[in-house]
Amino acid sequence: MTIFMTMTSTDKRHSNGSWIFNPELFWEEPIIVIWCWGIGSPAIYYMSQMWCTNITIVDCDEIEEHNVASQFYKQWDVGKLKVDALAENIEMFTWVQVKKINRFITKENPLDFSEYKLVVLAVDNMEARKNIVEMCSDVEWLTVIEWRMWWEVLQIYTFQPFRDMEKWLNFWYSDEEALPDQCTFKSISYNTWCAWSVIASKVARVLKWEDTSFVTNIDMKTMKVTNNNL
Repeated sequence: MTIFMTMTSTDKRHSNGSWIFNPELFWEEPIIVIWCWGIGSPAIYYMSQMWCTNITIVDCDEIEEHNVASQFYKQWDVGKLKVDALAENIEMFTWVQVKKINRFITKENPLDFSEYKLVVLAVDNMEARKNIVEMCSDVEWLTVIEWRMWWEVLQIYTFQPFRDMEKWLNFWYSDEEALPDQCTFKSISYNTWCAWSVIASKVARVLKWEDTSFVTNIDMKTMKVTNNNL
């Protein structure tokens, strides 16, 4: 059965936090999340719980058993396409119906980002990040939230490629310079849950046109958080 709901002032499920983020003002803002693994999949759940209903998800992988511990999938989702299982799980928990794109985004197979307001960039290699940010750089109103994780240290960049491309490139590095470990090897529930919360907070601030720092650094071992506009 397909469930579709429209946002009304009588919907009480989201009223408690509306003084922080009023979903009636932002529920149709177009958001795209690229890659649905340890950070992307649960971040989509958090945004859906905030009643962001115009979400597109991009991935082309199948769920493997090791994905279940730190991603928003059920044990019996193993073997399914991530976009299919995630769309099903999001609707089950939030009634939000996300749009699905089941393919890679590359220079040879690009995507038009002009219909979106916000890109959550959760791909797992630096070259792909650079290629996608370059695709976004012609869209004047577009904001990108891009994260990086080293074990218990999280870095989240929030910027507009049209305006901040050179600034962001100063902090980009090649895949050869990155840590060699498999991305999911660094994922455990508490560090990814921390990342989801911060990304959802950044999403709320971007949609409300509030200032947010260019880079947020979080060290979960020392519990130290720093924000910097550089």
